[in-house]
Amino acid sequence: MSSREFWEDLNYELVLLRKGKGFTVERVKKLRTFTFLLGENLDFVNLKLRFVAAISALPDKELSELLLAIYGLSEGYENLVNLSARRETFSRKIGGLSDDTLNARERSAIDDLTTIIVNHYDNRTDLAANTIVPEYSRITIFHSILT
Repeated sequence: MSSREFWEDLNYELVLLRKGKGFTVERVKKLRTFTFLLGENLDFVNLKLRFVAAISALPDKELSELLLAIYGLSEGYENLVNLSARRETFSRKIGGLSDDTLNARERSAIDDLTTIIVNHYDNRTDLAANTIVPEYSRITIFHSILT
């Protein structure tokens, strides 16, 4: 499969992954390209860690925060049952952006995230080893593993 095909398949899966309950074991198991690129031999906890590291690698920390929220990976979002509830909570937190604005930002951030993941795969680099995760993200990661 070419990098472009990986990019398109992964991007589609990442768009779908934000819906419903977000990042859950059941949903991740169904994502073939996602698990292949992030590490098909990894258990769920390590896939989650690698995914959070990839999100944290986004240059715009506001977009990282947005993605962690919409995938249900941030504290306070993990038990929200659908994307609308996660968007509404995030919107209130940052001052009331519309669903359309949040959707546009999500899509842009997902495009950037897709590129990061595919580039790491193409270069055979480890996301976790090559990503500096800020301290607040380490706490979020630790909390998300425990819950």
